[in-house]
Amino acid sequence: MICNIMIVAAMLCSLHASPWSVIVEREAADARVDPRIVHAIIKHESHGIPSVENTRGCVGLMQLCPNTIRACRDDRASQACEQARRALFDGERNIHVGTQEIASWRDWCKRTTGHAEAHHYLSGYAGTDRRGSRCGQRRARGGWRDDPPHPIVLELLELAGIRKKATDKTRHVR
Repeated sequence: MICNIMIVAAMLCSLHASPWSVIVEREAADARVDPRIVHAIIKHESHGIPSVENTRGCVGLMQLCPNTIRACRDDRASQACEQARRALFDGERNIHVGTQEIASWRDWCKRTTGHAEAHHYLSGYAGTDRRGSRCGQRRARGGWRDDPPHPIVLELLELAGIRKKATDKTRHVR
């Protein structure tokens, strides 16, 4: 009986059981972001390994790209850009910057389109907006119309437990 309880508890905690959990919870609370989304991004992008770098130069737990670093926007070859980029290999710093980036996309989507559901701002964060779209939406007569969410956004929502696999298309979190 005790073993069964422990197995169930381990299954329920598998997404959030990481050495980064305390930092994620703190940063998510500070930025008013759902911590499940941050955990899902970390799991999807780096599997919790802070030293990961992809071919486009995105680094760390949340795979933050150079264009998210203020020092790199003007000159990616500058020493300031390289120092800021190297700092993102620190897990705590990466989570802080990534969580702030999610919050800024959420706020921008709310101001721009009036919508700030997770599938909207994750489209901006993940860089999956289609041409002519903003925050997973397209301007239409009378307001904004949802574009079909990008598969990466759907995968993040499924990892976070916000959307069930391919069956529940309406359950989103703000």
